[in-house]
Formats: sequence, C-alpha cells, structure tokens
Amino acid sequence: MVVRKVSMVAGLVAFAALSLVMVPGAKQLCSGFLPENSMKIPVGDKSATGLTEEQFNAVLDKVEEIYKPIIAQEGGKLVVTRKWTDPTVNAYANRGWGGTYNITMFGGLARHSAVTPDGFALVACHEIGHHIGGYPKSRGWATNEGGADYFATLKCLRRYYGDSGKGTVREECGAAHEGGNGSGSCERNAQAGLSIAKLFQELRKLPEPPDFSTPDESVADRMNNSHPAPQCRLDTYFQGGLCNKSIGEDVASGNPEAGSCTRESGYVVGIRPLCWYKPPPTKQGPPKIAVRDQLPDAEKLGRTISALRNALGAS
Repeated sequence: MVVRKVSMVAGLVAFAALSLVMVPGAKQLCSGFLPENSMKIPVGDKSATGLTEEQFNAVLDKVEEIYKPIIAQEGGKLVVTRKWTDPTVNAYANRGWGGTYNITMFGGLARHSAVTPDGFALVACHEIGHHIGGYPKSRGWATNEGGADYFATLKCLRRYYGDSGKGTVREECGAAHEGGNGSGSCERNAQAGLSIAKLFQELRKLPEPPDFSTPDESVADRMNNSHPAPQCRLDTYFQGGLCNKSIGEDVASGNPEAGSCTRESGYVVGIRPLCWYKPPPTKQGPPKIAVRDQLPDAEKLGRTISALRNALGAS
C-alpha cells in the first residue's frame, strides 16, 4: 500500500512538472521585443503620455481580428494576453500547449511617451512575426528578431492599415510603390518605425534617435538572430515597407525569396538589411559548358586520327 501511494505521489509530481512545461508560455523567447530592461511605467505615471487603455485595446482588437483566422488556417490558435496594468516596457511571444500562438502585450510599453498607436501595432506585428514571419528561423519555431521586424512592415502592418493611408520617406515610398498603390502604408510604416526608434534611443541612452538619413552600413559576417542595433532595426522597418510584393504572397520558413524582396531576385530596395541578415549561399549548379568547348581543336583532332591510323596500319 505504501509503495502504491509513493508511486501515485511520484506520478502526480511528474504530471505537475509536465503541465508546467506544456502550459502556454513554456516555449518563450529568451528576451522580448526589447532586450531585458528595468524600465517601468505604471498606470497613472505622469510621464505616461503614450496610449490610453482604450487605444491599447483598439490596436490589439484589430490585430487579433486580422490574424486569428490567418493563424487558424495554419492550424494554430492566436491568444493575445493584454496586461494593461503591468508596468513592464516590453512584449513577448511564445508557443503553448495545444497549438496556441501567444503574444503578451504590456501596458508599460503602450504608455511610453514615444509610442504611438501605429508604433504599438508594429510591436504587436513583430510578435506575430515570430510565429509566422517565415525565414530566417531561430530556436526552431520562431522567426528571428530581424525577420520579425521585417515581417511587421512587409505584411502585418499593411494588413492593419488596409494597405492604404496617405521628405525622403515619401519620395522613396512613392518610387518603390509606383503609381501610389501601397505608398501610403509605406509612409505609415516608416513613421511607426520612427516612433519605436525613439523608444530605442531612451533604452540605449543614445544621444540621437536612429534616422532614415543615417542607415547602418555594417555587414554581418553571419546571421544575427538577436536584437539588431537600433539603427539597423529602423532600416529593417523601412525596407519592409518599401518592398512591393503582394500582401497575399506568403513568406515561407525555408525560402528567403517567398513573399519578400531579395537581392537574388534583382531587387535593390525592400530587402533585408545586411547589418543583421546574412543571405544563404547562392545555389549554383555545375558550370554550363558550351558545345564548342567540348570539341577538340583541329590540330588535336588531326593528331588523334593519325595516331589511330598508324596503330591500325592504315595508309
């Protein structure tokens, strides 16, 4: 009897441990939209000039309405956890038990003075991007940080804006989206990115915020799966908005060209910035040899024929 009770207790402990592993949040990314930080903005903070609770919920309502059916088509269930009263300045994505695709959004982030409604939507789109942002992947299920940034403006925010909406940004958006189709959402993407760039400035204590006129010219020697530098992230938001691929052309986990603008496809704008992105090696088959290169020259052919005749005793 004692042995049976011990076995039952051990079984319950094991089940409890398994439950902890399998509940939503078990497969969480190590950090969040921002690197781990101690910034806190509680409800009622006088510096909290960002979103109201009504705006916080309105943004998440819209993102949820758009992406619940899309994620359901992939066999998942989108769960948006809203923590308005939590002062944390961050956001998280995780996979849970039963195919739940979770994103957790905090009121502290929404209340930050730099964050606009479009900027907050960009953050939510980034977290969605970890789940369905395609190439490149990190830690198995998750699109990496730069990839989630790119997806946020490449697909998600354009759906959020309805692919519409009306400096340098306007000119480049107009040129990339010839005829005006998509240029409005491109401009809104840029301004949303600039909102978040100001948040990066405070977090990193930068003297100036990242700017569209000072792109990051560095070239990564390998894929950076962690948070890129602030200027690099702003560049990624801008490039995602400049890409004129159709919203309906889906990205893919194993194919960097699917639904995206790439150098390999001949694009010069709308591409993933090299400050974090390392393109895969170009796939090349065996070199093609022209037929004329396969034939011996006349002198070599003549010597070969003469040698054959001598060997056969021919005149």
